[in-house]
Amino acid sequence: MKTWVKLYTEVLTDPKMGMLSWEDRGIWYTLLAVAGFQDERDENEEETGKLGTLDEIAWFCRIDLAQLEAALQRFAGREMVVERDGIYFVANYWKRQRKPTSSKRSLVRQRVTRHREKKREETGNECNDVTASLHSECNVFSSPSPSVSSSESSSVRERKKHTPKIPPAVRVFHENAHRFPAKSWYSDIARIVGEAPDALEFWGKVVKAWVGIGWKPTNVMGMLEFYERHEIPSGKSSARQNEPKQPPRGEVFR
Repeated sequence: MKTWVKLYTEVLTDPKMGMLSWEDRGIWYTLLAVAGFQDERDENEEETGKLGTLDEIAWFCRIDLAQLEAALQRFAGREMVVERDGIYFVANYWKRQRKPTSSKRSLVRQRVTRHREKKREETGNECNDVTASLHSECNVFSSPSPSVSSSESSSVRERKKHTPKIPPAVRVFHENAHRFPAKSWYSDIARIVGEAPDALEFWGKVVKAWVGIGWKPTNVMGMLEFYERHEIPSGKSSARQNEPKQPPRGEVFR
């Protein structure tokens, strides 16, 4: 869960925002906060902008379903939100919320190196002698030598090379829940579900039904229990008793 999201000042001049009513603007700003609260990320750790189902969004916004559906239709008409299998997402959320390319470590290191070289030219100090080590310009950041950087890069490439692939059952989970489970569950899901096509197909039905009912997509244990019983979740399933109570549909919180 993120504790903040970016809000660009261009909302003051953006025609899409200018055509919205004050009520819709309030709902839209709340949706941005909801996406940050959900903080769902894909396998590349990019933020997806997931908002959730209509019931979930209505609860966060504290408005009734009819009012929310009407607002979402207006947003969709302006390509501000998209809906996939009953789950809503803020369009292009990852592009607007991701870290700028200039914040990557390699580029930061290059800027620091250029800064230090400029300071050495101006002062004539070498940052590797005893006296220069006391100068502030020599202590901005420690810039590793090319040989160290090269070895570090090789180490990173080696780690990526040996990084285990995501199990098929976990990918099926993501396709149906629109999020990845906690990584600590990867091995359990792979062990219980396996890789047989029939098993993966049934596992996908279990996950899709579970999420479709509105149960918490983080409750992987509950899904696996249904899978092992070879049972598709339904609104009358006993597992519902273990789910936290949700407010009545359309209830408005003050």
